[in-house]
Amino acid sequence: MSQKNISTLLFFLFLSITITLYAQDNTQMGLPEGAIARLGKGGINVMQFSPDGKHLVVGTDVGVWVYDTGTGDEKGLFADNPGQINVLAFSPDGKTIASGGFANKIIQLWDLATGKKIRNFLLSRESDSTHGLAFSEDGGILIIIQESGVMKHWDINTNEIKFNANMGKRYEAITYSKQLKMFATGLENGRIHFYDASTGKSKGIVIGHSSLFNKDDKDIWSLGFSKDGTLLASGSMDKTVRLWDTVKRKSLGKFTGHETLITAVALSYNGNILASGDDVKKIILWDTRTKQKLGELVGHTNGICAFAFSPDGTILASGSNDGTIRFWNPKTVEEISIFTSGHSKWIQTLAFTKNDTSLASTDFNGTVVLWNMKTKQGLSYLNIGQGKSVVAATISQDAVLFSSNNITFTTAFHPLNISSMGGGSIRSEGLHVWNISTGEEIHGPWENQNVDINAMTFSPDRKILVVNDTDKGVYSWNIDTGEKITIFNNQSRWENELTFSPNGKFLAFTGRNSSTHICESITYEEITPEDMGEYSAIAFSPDNTLLAVRQGDGGVLWDIKGTEFTKRGSMKVGNSWGLLFSHDGKAILSTVMRGLKFNLGIYDIATGNYLYLPGHTEDITAMRFSHNGQILATGSKDGTILLWDWEKINKKISTGD
Repeated sequence: MSQKNISTLLFFLFLSITITLYAQDNTQMGLPEGAIARLGKGGINVMQFSPDGKHLVVGTDVGVWVYDTGTGDEKGLFADNPGQINVLAFSPDGKTIASGGFANKIIQLWDLATGKKIRNFLLSRESDSTHGLAFSEDGGILIIIQESGVMKHWDINTNEIKFNANMGKRYEAITYSKQLKMFATGLENGRIHFYDASTGKSKGIVIGHSSLFNKDDKDIWSLGFSKDGTLLASGSMDKTVRLWDTVKRKSLGKFTGHETLITAVALSYNGNILASGDDVKKIILWDTRTKQKLGELVGHTNGICAFAFSPDGTILASGSNDGTIRFWNPKTVEEISIFTSGHSKWIQTLAFTKNDTSLASTDFNGTVVLWNMKTKQGLSYLNIGQGKSVVAATISQDAVLFSSNNITFTTAFHPLNISSMGGGSIRSEGLHVWNISTGEEIHGPWENQNVDINAMTFSPDRKILVVNDTDKGVYSWNIDTGEKITIFNNQSRWENELTFSPNGKFLAFTGRNSSTHICESITYEEITPEDMGEYSAIAFSPDNTLLAVRQGDGGVLWDIKGTEFTKRGSMKVGNSWGLLFSHDGKAILSTVMRGLKFNLGIYDIATGNYLYLPGHTEDITAMRFSHNGQILATGSKDGTILLWDWEKINKKISTGD
C-alpha cells in the first residue's frame, strides 16, 4: 500500500473514531426569549464542502452547522431571528458563508473561521423566502433570488441593492454555476430554465421532464451542475434522473432505477459520477460517460435530503431524514463513516420521566431519545424505525411505555407529508408497544393485525392503550391481558385527538370535521353533552375540573362536576395543532401559525391575557410539562425540542407584557 493510501486510511479511521468525541454544546445558542435550551440540530436541507474541503457546512431547519472534516468539531450558527436554512453560498476565497431560506427574511453572512456574524440583509416581509444565493467573482456582490423569482444584487460593502429584476417564474429547485455565472431553475411543469446571474435574463429553456401527453408528477425537485458547468443533472417526481449538455441545451441521457421521487442529485467535480437519492432511502451512483449504474450506497434508513462532493472528488457526503450524514467513497461505492448524527426531522411525542431527570422524545423514524436534563445531551435509546416511518405514536406520561404504528413506503410521495400521498403506496407494519426503560418490546395480539391508526394514547396508569383505526373506529387494548374493546364503531380518518383526563376517569376524542365524544373510561358509556358540537382539539385541566376545546380559531371552556359538563364561555386559542393546560391549570397553551411563522399561544384564564411565543420554524407537534411544572418542552417538525422556563413565561402572561 502506498504512503498516500496509508495516510488516507488513517485519516478516515481517525475521523470515524473521533467524530463523536468533540461535539460542541450548542444547546444555549440562538435561543428565543424564554427558552433555556434547544435539543437537536434540525432536519437537513442543504450541504456544501468549503472550497478547500476542510469544512462541511450544513443548512437545517433551525440554523447553520459547520463541521471540521478533520476533527469532527462542530459549531452552530444562528441568526438573530432563527429560521430555516435551505440555501448556502461560499465567497470566492472560501472565508465567508452566506445563508438564507424558506420563510426566513434574514440573509446572513458568517465568518467561517470564527463563526461570527459579519452582516445581514433583511428582506422586506416576514414571509419572504430565499431560494438562491451566489457571490460575484470578486466577492463584493451577493446575488439573491427570492421565491417569487425576484433577483437582487446586494453590495456587501455599501449594503445597497445595485440591481433588482423579476425573472417572472416560481420554481421548485435551483442551482448555480460559478463558471457559467448562470442559474438553472426547475419548475413544477418539469421544464428547466437558465438565467444570467448578472442580468436576470433568460439564457434558454430545455424541456426537462415535461411531456405533451402527461403533465402530472413532473415537478423537478433537485438540480446540480458539474464544476465546469457543462453538465447539469435533474431529478423529478417522475422517478427519473436526467443529464443535460448546458452548452448545446440538449439531453445526454435518462437514468431509471428509483421507485419514488428524486429528492437529491449531485455531479462530481469532473462530472464523471452522478449521485441520485430518493425520498425513501435509495442512493444510486451512475457513470455519466457510459450511462451505466456503478452501484447503490446502502446505509441510510430514510429519505435522502442533500448531497455534496468534496472538491477532490474522493468523498460523497449524504444527508438523510434519518438524522445522519454519511461519508462514502464514490469510486469503491463503499461507506467510509457515519460522519455525524442528531439531524432528525419531526419530533412526534414527548414525556418526562417521573423524577424529571430525563425527557423522552420520539421522531417519525421511530427513534426514542432520552435527553439528560442536567447535561442536555441525548442518547438514542431505542430505534425501531429501520427504514420504516411512524404515522402515530405515544409515550406514557411517565416515559415508561412507547407505542407506534409503523409503515413502510413502497411508492410514496413524501414520508414527511403522509397526508398528501394521494396514489402513494404504503404497507402497515402493525401496532407495537415497547418498554422504554428496558428497551424490550411488549408482545400482544395488537401487533398481528392490519391497522391504519392515526392517533393513540395511554391511560394515566399505563394499563390501557386507546387507538383510532380509520377503518375500524376507536378501540382499546389492555396491555396486561390483551383484551380488545371497541369504544366507537365509526370509520373516520379525522378522529386524531385522543386524551384521558388526568385522573383517568374520562376519555375524550375528536378531530377535524368530526363530532366530539366523551366517555367514562371504565364502562366507555358516552356522556357527551348534546351541545358539545364539533371541535378539532381537546384538553383536560390537571385538577380534572375544566375541559378546553377548540373550533377554528376560537375555543370554549367547559366546567366539569361529577359527570356533568357545563359550558362556561369562549377563550382565545391558536389555529394549529393541540391544546395543553399549564401545570397549575391557570393557562391554556395552543399552537399558532401567523403567516408562515409558527408560535406558541398562551391564554391566561383569569385575566384573558394572551402571549405569542415564537421559536420553532415549523409546526409544533408536541407539548409537555415536567412533573414539577418548572419546564415546558415543545417539539416540532423542524426536528428540535425547545425547553422553556415556565416561571419566566408565567410572569409575562400575568403582567400582560
